This record gives sequence, C-alpha cells and structure tokens, in this order.
Amino acid sequence: MSNIPNYELWSYQPTPFAPKPQAQRPASHRPEQQPRLAPQPFARLNRAAFANLSPIDQILFQHFGVGRASAPAYDTMHEAFAAQAIAQPGAIAAEHLGQQISYGELNRQAERLAAHLATLGVQPGDNVALFLQRSIPMLVGIMAILKAGAAYVPQHAGVAPEAQLRHILAVANIRVVLTLSHLQETVPCPDGCQLL
Repeated sequence: MSNIPNYELWSYQPTPFAPKPQAQRPASHRPEQQPRLAPQPFARLNRAAFANLSPIDQILFQHFGVGRASAPAYDTMHEAFAAQAIAQPGAIAAEHLGQQISYGELNRQAERLAAHLATLGVQPGDNVALFLQRSIPMLVGIMAILKAGAAYVPQHAGVAPEAQLRHILAVANIRVVLTLSHLQETVPCPDGCQLL
C-alpha cells in the first residue's frame, strides 16, 4: 500500500458493491466529464488533459500511471529501437540460449526482412503471421513486421494445434507467414499464402 497523504488507496467495505448515486460523485468523476480515449487509442495525454485531473488523480497518475505527462520521444516501438541501435550499435540487445545479438545487428536484420516483406506485398495495416518459438529470429521477425507497418500475429509453432493455426490464418487474413525452416512442415499455409 502506497503512502499518499490524506488518501487511502485500499479500504474494506463490508457492504455489497454498488455504484454511488450520481449526485454523490465529484464532478470530475462523472462519465460525461471523463476524457474519451477510445476513438483515439494512441493519443497522448497532453498537458491540458493532465491539468484537468484533480490533484489526487495527478498524484495517482504520476505514481501508478505512465509517469511524467511529457510525450515520449518516439511514436512507435521500432522507432525507439532504431534510435537505440544508432546510439549503441554494439550493445547487446538480446540473449537467448547462449546466443547474443547487438542492437545494430538486430536492426540491420529487421530492416532487411522488412524490405523483403514489402517486396512480397506486405503493406501498412496488413497482418503477418509469426509462427516461431522464442528465439532471436523471433525478435528479428517482430521488429521487421513492425517496420513494415504491419501487425504481427504470433503463435508458438510446434505447440499450437494445426486446426488452431488454420483458423488464425483464415480469420486474420494472413498472406505471409514467417517461421523457421525446421518448423515449416508444422505450418498449414493455405493457397495464396507465402511461407518464409
């Protein structure tokens, strides 16, 4: 339990949970006063929105939320990763089962794969299946798909049943599947689907 002066975060109420009548809620907690984030799920919390929070909500947001109200330096994860690759190309980005890859090398491999995905017709907004096991190639695949502007649809190849993989490929309208050569036989790639 955090110690915030004059504010109790947790309290036991033996009565059944029931919403308080609207008249008893502070104006800042009424639904019509709340910011609407659904239409813009990636909108940043700007300073004006932060200033409209009650003092206790500002403390709670800073303590439990995302921290300072300043906007991040990068809009996407892969942009932040690319900046890190430029700043520290030789630093270890990941290690798995004794294998290591630097930020620079991971970024180079992801850029190369993203360019290849583009030649296969992958466009921003497309879904690309990532049927791998946890590994460094999985990280390369994730970053490449994001750099191509697509969304990745992950499945643990070799574990997920074939029927589940077929269903995912159909429902997500997958045209490209990234996998490893030793897992290719476990991936049920339908007609029109490209297996890499």
